[in-house]
Amino acid sequence: MKDVNDLMQAILEMDAAQRKASEKARAERAARLAALDASKQAIAAECDAKAQDDADAAAKAADDANAEARAALDKECEQAAAAMAECDHIIHAGDIGDLGILTELAAYAPVTAVLGNNDFPEYGAGVTRFVKEAIGGLRFLVAHYPQDVQIGPFGNRAISPGDPIPQVCVHGHTHVPQILTGRDARPADLVLCPGSATRPRGGFPASVAKIRIEQGRVTDAWVTALRDGT
Repeated sequence: MKDVNDLMQAILEMDAAQRKASEKARAERAARLAALDASKQAIAAECDAKAQDDADAAAKAADDANAEARAALDKECEQAAAAMAECDHIIHAGDIGDLGILTELAAYAPVTAVLGNNDFPEYGAGVTRFVKEAIGGLRFLVAHYPQDVQIGPFGNRAISPGDPIPQVCVHGHTHVPQILTGRDARPADLVLCPGSATRPRGGFPASVAKIRIEQGRVTDAWVTALRDGT
């Protein structure tokens, strides 16, 4: 009987030891999992902080770039206004961008403007896709797109068959300055693109164009670069 009791006691002691070891193992495992979770959270927090720092740096860089771009744009607008200060009439060939621009230009001289592909009819009934008017005793056609000042035997979108042929055509859109005369301009006498005062293309500087009219005829036409004043 004693041997049976001893065996039972040994079994109970062994079971207790196994439970204790199992509990200890579970506790150690839980501790390792908690440590691992804490480490993951720390790494995630570090990554979030780095991402936020990178985002802040990117935002600052973007802000700085935008500020520089705005400053350059403002400077070129001021140069354009200064270049036109002595003009008797100002033509804007589209992509106006802001009603305030026309208001500022009107402080210098009467303004003729047309809508560009980046404009909407927010400027009132006085600003449309095409303008045909007399300036300085000459017939002008102003449009944004180059093809709208190219006049064929049957006219174009702006000119109907039988309409008087404009003597001077002004367009925008290309952002590349160009002056055409003679055969290249026919049936007009002069076809002109002033380039762009703010977003030039083709390696050209920001620019405006000027036309000198004397006694009802064009005596000179030229492009003025805004960045170097030539």
